Amino acid sequence: MPSRNDTTPSTDSSDESDVLETLVAALRDDRNDPQRRALQRALGLPDTAPAGETADTSGTAPGVADSADSAVGATDETGADAASTDTSLEDVQNELEATTTEIEQLRADIADLNAADNVIRRRLEGALQPQLDSVTDRLEALDSQLEHHRSETTSSLADFEATCTALEDAVAELEADVDTYGDRLTELETRIDTVERTLESRTDELATQTDEAEVRLKRELLLVRSAFSGEIERVDDTIDALEATVETDHDALSDFDTTLSELETRLAALEAETDAASDWRRSLRDAIQSSSDSVASDEQ
Repeated sequence: MPSRNDTTPSTDSSDESDVLETLVAALRDDRNDPQRRALQRALGLPDTAPAGETADTSGTAPGVADSADSAVGATDETGADAASTDTSLEDVQNELEATTTEIEQLRADIADLNAADNVIRRRLEGALQPQLDSVTDRLEALDSQLEHHRSETTSSLADFEATCTALEDAVAELEADVDTYGDRLTELETRIDTVERTLESRTDELATQTDEAEVRLKRELLLVRSAFSGEIERVDDTIDALEATVETDHDALSDFDTTLSELETRLAALEAETDAASDWRRSLRDAIQSSSDSVASDEQ
């Protein structure tokens, strides 16, 4: 960039006015914000740019416009008195050169920063991008696994709910069966109590009948024995009498045979009655045993 020091003090006022107008235009241009600030500092004007303002801010701040108007007024005054402004213009040019140098340095710094940024970006893309891709793949795989587990969990939950429902139904059926069995058990207990009472009654009745039968049997046996004993004694007496008379009266032998036959017939009748009594006793015992078996089957 050509140095501003080549300008001589003999430059006419029109050139100075053109330079100042250029400076004013630069002050009005938002794209030359660093240069505008350098000019404001060179002219001794206050910096009106707000803190943190960047080069992309649109519009011109009111302080800059006022500074430009002040610069125009200063230009008019400079045109009226060129000799008094030569020194100020040289100072401005020196400031502009310093500002230009600073801007070039800033541009060089920006270029260096951009280069460093590109280097860092390439390093990031070369070193971190594979890792990021690996992490992304792992995240996708984990998401697939989670989706699979989620679907399995949903299916298992549905099966669990179905199983719970089936178990609840089974429990309800079991409770109903328990109630039914409880009612039946109560009914069976009632029937068992009734059968027990009936069995006790019939047992007592059979015991009474058995006692009466034993007493009757004993009485009949005594009667049979007494009758049998009397008949035997009578037969013996008859035999003795017949033996005594048989020697004297041969005709009595036939009578003896007849009497003996009658005795045998009566003895057979007694034996038959004895057998009938024994049969009656056995039938009574069988009846008692049959009643006991019937009561036992009713209990079952």
